[in-house]
Amino acid sequence: MLMLIAFAIFSMPVKAQDPVRFYVWNPASSNPNYPFKAYPTTTLVEVWIESPPEWADTPMGIVGYTLGLSVDPAVVQVLTAAKYPDMDFSGMSDGFLSAYLELYGYNYEGYDTAFLVGTVNAPAGTISGTAEAILGFTTLGKGAGGSGPLMRFTIRTKSGVSTGYSPLTITNCIYTTPDGVNHDAGTAEGGHYGTPPAPEFPLGLGILMAMAPAITLAYLWRSRRRRR
Repeated sequence: MLMLIAFAIFSMPVKAQDPVRFYVWNPASSNPNYPFKAYPTTTLVEVWIESPPEWADTPMGIVGYTLGLSVDPAVVQVLTAAKYPDMDFSGMSDGFLSAYLELYGYNYEGYDTAFLVGTVNAPAGTISGTAEAILGFTTLGKGAGGSGPLMRFTIRTKSGVSTGYSPLTITNCIYTTPDGVNHDAGTAEGGHYGTPPAPEFPLGLGILMAMAPAITLAYLWRSRRRRR
């Protein structure tokens, strides 16, 4: 019986997911972790996107997105959101949609992006409805593909909190294609503000995984005895 349970766990079929991934990323540390900063210093939390590069400049491409951020309101305040800055003379890279328009020259044809900050709910520690889209995307009929930064949320440690931790959870991730259809993103990976707690491993599953090699050997030994 245990052998059947172990086999079921390790051979469980994986459901196909949408290939678009939204994720929190800290370029300074090349991971999704942001260090805790004393009040009133603010932190810019970046959200990036990963999508199939072959979607670039095709009707399958991405022309807009909507998402939100959730934090622990006892530790962190969400102040606002902003579009990832366009390229300037300092060498700062474009955001995902702006980079696409520039790469293919559509910015010279008058296409641009519009950004919506969204709604901050301070008591709940959320900001929702943050969105960006290419203006006139139905006429353009194509969209972006590949990877890049989308936007930045500005957060700040609450006054009087000297240390702490808060998850940075991306919420309600949706992207739009040139046909005007909204799609739920396949993956939304959050990050950490402050030192994340040590990961917990379920005791029952840990015991079962530790026993799996012994269970397998016992099963093989029993099978061989039956063949004799």
